[in-house]
Amino acid sequence: MNGKVILADCRATTNAWERMCGLLPRSSLGDQEGLWIAPTNSVHTFFMRFVMDAAFLDRKGRVVALYDSMKPWRHTMIHWRAVGVLETGAGVLTRAGVKKGEVLEICPIS
Repeated sequence: MNGKVILADCRATTNAWERMCGLLPRSSLGDQEGLWIAPTNSVHTFFMRFVMDAAFLDRKGRVVALYDSMKPWRHTMIHWRAVGVLETGAGVLTRAGVKKGEVLEICPIS
């Protein structure tokens, strides 16, 4: 997005357990927080305690699907071209102006 920083605190999953749990242990997510889950091409919000956004990215970082304000007890379609998903708090991606087809660079913090 032309060098614009969307999230100051983006974590990345590092193993299968973290990918499986995702944001389930969290009760909320701040406006500057996010989670990069890879590899994956779909997610669910079963047992989630808050609403979230999700952006599925392909190998080049291009947004192939966006989900705005996904409520608990929902699931996404499978996005075959996606290699991962960026999960943020509800409305964060919309407020940042993220659109399908744009390229995002994921730079997780340690």
